[in-house]
Amino acid sequence: MAITCSVCGLTYVPSLAEDRASHRIRHGQVVRTLRPRPLRIFIERLKRSSDPEHVTSLSASWLQNELYFRARMFRREFDYDFIRWSPNGAEETTVHGFLFNDDTNTFGHGAIAGGGVFRWRKFQDAPSGWTFDWVWVSPDARRKGILTRRWPKFTERFGNFYLMPPLSAAMTNFAEKGGHSLPRGKP
Repeated sequence: MAITCSVCGLTYVPSLAEDRASHRIRHGQVVRTLRPRPLRIFIERLKRSSDPEHVTSLSASWLQNELYFRARMFRREFDYDFIRWSPNGAEETTVHGFLFNDDTNTFGHGAIAGGGVFRWRKFQDAPSGWTFDWVWVSPDARRKGILTRRWPKFTERFGNFYLMPPLSAAMTNFAEKGGHSLPRGKP
């Protein structure tokens, strides 16, 4: 009989070895995303890169996978039927992802506390522009300024970008306080 894990959301048949193995992998990924630990490889990147949180289709696969895990959590939280980031699936000039180093001391320096993606969009009835497609921060690190501290860099890089729905109540409040706008057209 199939069961659904309350932590990772995977439905599997415990009596099947292959299903148990799949569940262990998925469950571990979800737990590591919800409660991340500092990663040596990310700490080294933070030391050596001029833009260490930036991820594109040309970035190392581990960076793309870490962003994918956060995109999957965003999808799960908003009950989407698709994931809004595909490792190696986007052109560098039209999609830019970011992994957020934990600068809140919740998990420790070098832990990836969240992520988000910007995308260039053409709208049918509004000017083309950059959109902040999604942002997800681990629940334990929310409301601690992670996004606030990165916002000036985002506006410098992407200008007056749009926020794509769905927006949580917290993100809607954040946007209203900062005077940011939702897209006015249909992509």
